[in-house]
Amino acid sequence: SAQPMVSVVISIYNYARFLPSCNDAVQAQTYRNIEIIVVDNGSTDETRPVVTAHSTGFPVPLRYFIEPRAGKSHALNTALASAKGEVLAFTDDDVNVAASWLAEIRRVMSDPDVGLTGGPVLPRWEQPPPRWLTFDQAAHRPAEASFGRLGAPLALLSYGPEASVLGPRTLLGANMATRREVLDRLGSLPSHLGKK
Repeated sequence: SAQPMVSVVISIYNYARFLPSCNDAVQAQTYRNIEIIVVDNGSTDETRPVVTAHSTGFPVPLRYFIEPRAGKSHALNTALASAKGEVLAFTDDDVNVAASWLAEIRRVMSDPDVGLTGGPVLPRWEQPPPRWLTFDQAAHRPAEASFGRLGAPLALLSYGPEASVLGPRTLLGANMATRREVLDRLGSLPSHLGKK
Protein backbone atom coordinates (compact mmCIF):
# COMPACT_ATOMS: atom_id res chain seq x y z
CA SER A 1 0.00 0.00 0.00
CA ALA A 2 1.10 3.57 -0.60
CA GLN A 3 2.72 5.31 2.32
CA PRO A 4 0.80 8.28 3.71
CA MET A 5 2.00 11.76 2.90
CA VAL A 6 4.03 13.33 5.71
CA SER A 7 4.07 17.07 6.35
CA VAL A 8 7.33 17.98 8.09
CA VAL A 9 6.71 21.15 10.11
CA ILE A 10 9.73 23.14 11.30
CA SER A 11 9.00 25.95 13.73
CA ILE A 12 11.72 28.61 13.81
CA TYR A 13 12.49 31.69 15.86
CA ASN A 14 15.78 33.65 15.87
CA TYR A 15 18.08 30.66 15.46
CA ALA A 16 19.59 31.45 12.07
CA ARG A 17 22.93 30.14 13.31
CA PHE A 18 21.45 26.66 13.82
CA LEU A 19 19.48 26.50 10.56
CA PRO A 20 22.31 25.15 8.35
CA SER A 21 22.80 22.08 10.58
CA CYS A 22 19.02 21.62 10.94
CA ASN A 23 18.74 21.86 7.15
CA ASP A 24 21.48 19.24 6.66
CA ALA A 25 19.75 16.85 9.08
CA VAL A 26 16.37 17.25 7.37
CA GLN A 27 17.93 16.82 3.92
CA ALA A 28 19.53 13.53 5.04
CA GLN A 29 16.07 11.92 5.35
CA THR A 30 14.69 9.40 2.89
CA TYR A 31 12.12 11.38 0.91
CA ARG A 32 8.96 9.72 -0.29
CA ASN A 33 5.67 11.56 -0.46
CA ILE A 34 6.50 14.45 1.90
CA GLU A 35 6.34 18.21 2.09
CA ILE A 36 8.38 20.64 4.19
CA ILE A 37 6.66 23.57 5.88
CA VAL A 38 8.77 26.16 7.69
CA VAL A 39 6.99 28.65 9.93
CA ASP A 40 9.00 31.66 11.11
CA ASN A 41 7.48 32.84 14.37
CA GLY A 42 8.53 36.50 13.98
CA SER A 43 12.31 36.17 13.84
CA THR A 44 14.34 39.38 13.91
CA ASP A 45 17.71 37.85 13.00
CA GLU A 46 18.92 36.54 9.61
CA THR A 47 16.43 33.66 9.59
CA ARG A 48 14.60 34.58 6.38
CA PRO A 49 17.66 34.88 4.10
CA VAL A 50 19.14 31.70 5.59
CA VAL A 51 15.93 29.75 4.92
CA THR A 52 15.69 31.20 1.41
CA ALA A 53 19.29 30.24 0.64
CA HIS A 54 18.83 26.68 1.88
CA SER A 55 15.42 26.09 0.31
CA THR A 56 16.96 25.68 -3.14
CA GLY A 57 18.87 22.62 -1.93
CA PHE A 58 15.92 20.68 -0.57
CA PRO A 59 14.99 17.55 -2.54
CA VAL A 60 11.30 18.44 -2.13
CA PRO A 61 9.52 21.81 -2.21
CA LEU A 62 9.81 23.87 0.94
CA ARG A 63 7.07 26.32 1.83
CA TYR A 64 7.92 29.26 4.08
CA PHE A 65 5.37 31.12 6.20
CA ILE A 66 5.73 33.99 8.64
CA GLU A 67 3.53 33.96 11.74
CA PRO A 68 4.10 37.24 13.62
CA ARG A 69 2.02 36.28 16.69
CA ALA A 70 4.39 34.96 19.35
CA GLY A 71 3.92 31.41 20.56
CA LYS A 72 4.55 27.95 19.18
CA SER A 73 0.82 27.16 18.97
CA HIS A 74 0.30 30.11 16.62
CA ALA A 75 3.20 28.91 14.46
CA LEU A 76 1.95 25.33 14.32
CA ASN A 77 -1.63 26.38 13.59
CA THR A 78 -0.31 28.41 10.64
CA ALA A 79 1.40 25.29 9.32
CA LEU A 80 -1.62 23.08 9.93
CA ALA A 81 -3.84 25.40 7.90
CA SER A 82 -1.89 24.51 4.74
CA ALA A 83 -0.41 21.08 5.52
CA LYS A 84 -1.50 18.33 3.15
CA GLY A 85 -0.03 15.33 4.97
CA GLU A 86 -1.95 12.55 6.65
CA VAL A 87 0.90 12.45 9.17
CA LEU A 88 2.40 15.61 10.67
CA ALA A 89 6.01 15.44 11.87
CA PHE A 90 7.17 18.33 14.07
CA THR A 91 10.67 19.59 14.82
CA ASP A 92 12.40 22.90 15.57
CA ASP A 93 15.14 25.02 14.05
CA ASP A 94 17.66 24.18 16.78
CA VAL A 95 17.18 20.41 16.44
CA ASN A 96 19.22 17.99 14.36
CA VAL A 97 16.95 15.02 13.69
CA ALA A 98 18.51 11.59 13.22
CA ALA A 99 19.03 10.31 9.67
CA SER A 100 16.34 7.67 10.30
CA TRP A 101 13.82 10.16 11.76
CA LEU A 102 11.21 10.06 8.98
CA ALA A 103 11.72 6.33 8.37
CA GLU A 104 11.01 5.66 12.07
CA ILE A 105 7.93 7.88 12.01
CA ARG A 106 6.63 5.99 8.97
CA ARG A 107 7.40 2.64 10.61
CA VAL A 108 5.56 3.53 13.83
CA MET A 109 2.63 5.11 11.99
CA SER A 110 2.19 1.97 9.87
CA ASP A 111 0.30 0.67 12.90
CA PRO A 112 -3.22 2.10 12.52
CA ASP A 113 -3.70 2.09 16.30
CA VAL A 114 -0.90 4.65 16.80
CA GLY A 115 -2.13 8.25 16.73
CA LEU A 116 0.86 10.01 18.30
CA THR A 117 4.55 9.20 18.55
CA GLY A 118 7.72 10.97 19.57
CA GLY A 119 11.27 10.49 20.64
CA PRO A 120 14.11 11.94 22.64
CA VAL A 121 15.18 15.54 22.48
CA LEU A 122 18.81 15.59 23.51
CA PRO A 123 20.92 18.66 24.19
CA ARG A 124 23.35 20.37 21.88
CA TRP A 125 25.31 22.20 24.55
CA GLU A 126 27.02 25.42 23.50
CA GLN A 127 28.88 25.47 26.81
CA PRO A 128 29.50 22.76 29.41
CA PRO A 129 26.22 22.18 31.28
CA PRO A 130 26.00 22.37 35.07
CA ARG A 131 26.65 19.07 36.85
CA TRP A 132 23.28 19.19 38.65
CA LEU A 133 21.57 18.91 35.25
CA THR A 134 23.74 16.22 33.73
CA PHE A 135 24.27 13.89 36.68
CA ASP A 136 21.58 12.04 38.62
CA GLN A 137 22.86 12.16 42.20
CA ALA A 138 20.39 9.56 43.48
CA ALA A 139 21.22 6.99 40.79
CA HIS A 140 24.93 7.91 40.62
CA ARG A 141 24.89 8.05 36.82
CA PRO A 142 24.65 10.59 34.01
CA ALA A 143 21.13 12.03 33.86
CA GLU A 144 20.80 12.05 30.06
CA ALA A 145 18.95 8.75 30.26
CA SER A 146 15.89 10.59 31.56
CA PHE A 147 16.65 14.23 32.40
CA GLY A 148 13.80 14.12 34.89
CA ARG A 149 11.84 17.22 35.79
CA LEU A 150 14.88 19.48 35.41
CA GLY A 151 15.01 18.84 31.67
CA ALA A 152 11.46 19.98 30.95
CA PRO A 153 12.05 23.75 31.10
CA LEU A 154 15.00 23.26 28.76
CA ALA A 155 12.94 21.15 26.32
CA LEU A 156 15.04 18.03 26.93
CA LEU A 157 13.42 14.62 26.93
CA SER A 158 14.40 10.97 26.89
CA TYR A 159 12.45 7.99 28.15
CA GLY A 160 15.32 5.64 27.35
CA PRO A 161 16.38 3.62 24.29
CA GLU A 162 13.42 1.22 24.12
CA ALA A 163 10.02 1.92 22.58
CA SER A 164 7.25 2.13 25.13
CA VAL A 165 3.64 3.20 25.50
CA LEU A 166 3.45 6.90 26.33
CA GLY A 167 0.74 6.63 29.00
CA PRO A 168 0.53 9.78 31.16
CA ARG A 169 3.93 11.05 29.99
CA THR A 170 4.32 13.91 27.56
CA LEU A 171 6.17 14.51 24.29
CA LEU A 172 7.90 17.62 22.98
CA GLY A 173 7.09 19.36 19.71
CA ALA A 174 10.76 19.21 18.75
CA ASN A 175 10.43 15.47 18.00
CA MET A 176 6.83 14.42 17.64
CA ALA A 177 4.45 13.14 14.98
CA THR A 178 0.69 12.69 14.89
CA ARG A 179 -1.99 11.70 12.47
CA ARG A 180 -3.82 14.62 10.89
CA GLU A 181 -7.16 13.08 11.83
CA VAL A 182 -6.24 13.33 15.53
CA LEU A 183 -5.65 17.08 15.27
CA ASP A 184 -8.75 17.51 13.12
CA ARG A 185 -10.84 15.92 15.88
CA LEU A 186 -9.22 18.06 18.58
CA GLY A 187 -9.32 21.32 16.62
CA SER A 188 -6.53 23.87 16.47
CA LEU A 189 -3.79 23.98 19.07
CA PRO A 190 -4.74 26.26 21.98
CA SER A 191 -2.85 29.52 21.59
CA HIS A 192 -2.71 30.25 25.34
CA LEU A 193 -0.37 27.26 25.85
CA GLY A 194 3.27 26.85 24.93
CA LYS A 195 6.38 28.94 24.99
CA LYS A 196 6.36 32.57 24.00
